Amino acid sequence: MSPGATFLRIHFTGLALAQGDFISVSSLDGSQVWTYTGRGPHGTGDLWSFAIDGDEAIVRVHGGPGTGQPRLPH
Repeated sequence: MSPGATFLRIHFTGLALAQGDFISVSSLDGSQVWTYTGRGPHGTGDLWSFAIDGDEAIVRVHGGPGTGQPRLPH
C-alpha cells in the first residue's frame, strides 16, 4: 500500500518460480491482473510489474501441479 499513489509497480528480485507456479499482481477489484512465471520475462529474476491503478495491489503466489515450492527472494 502506498497512500495517495495513482499507480503501483511491484519490483521482484531473485524471482525463480518452479514450472507451473506463477505470481499474480492485481488491483483490489480484480479488473487489472498481470501474471509472471519462472524467472520473469527477461529470464533474470529481476522485474518490475506492469502498473496497477490506485494505491493498493494484491500479490499472490499460485502453486502449480508440481510438488515443489516456489523459491522467492529473501
